[in-house]
Amino acid sequence: MTEEEVAAICEEAHKIGMRVAAHVESTEGVRIALKGGVDTIEHGAEMDEEIISLYKNNPRALKGYTALIPTMQAAYPTAKLDTGLTKVNETVKENSQLVYDSMLKGLRQAMEHHIKIGVGTDAAMSYVTHYDIWREVDELLDSVW
Repeated sequence: MTEEEVAAICEEAHKIGMRVAAHVESTEGVRIALKGGVDTIEHGAEMDEEIISLYKNNPRALKGYTALIPTMQAAYPTAKLDTGLTKVNETVKENSQLVYDSMLKGLRQAMEHHIKIGVGTDAAMSYVTHYDIWREVDELLDSVW
């Protein structure tokens, strides 16, 4: 999507007080979503100064800021579990590891820069169930502290 398309969606949702979430796993995708005015970024990616600033002060977002919902479980199973279990090939595993590493770096940057964060599970992913919030919290604690 383009920034203009995201902005149009956000403007319509915000008219009725509805927040908008964007599932994004790349730095450029995060930038487009933030500039469009989304209220939460699910997953996230490595940040630069512009992105850090937009998270903290986002004039197009409903509340004036955007929160990060890391959902590390989106990449964790295919990045970290044995391929004998997941049945993914090495290319998929390596890609998942790149996404995971970028999400983790973004999470650490969010904490360093006092960006609001939340928690979610991305329960539609393989090996991630609706009651796995404990796995997400455990992963966040292990990865950041």
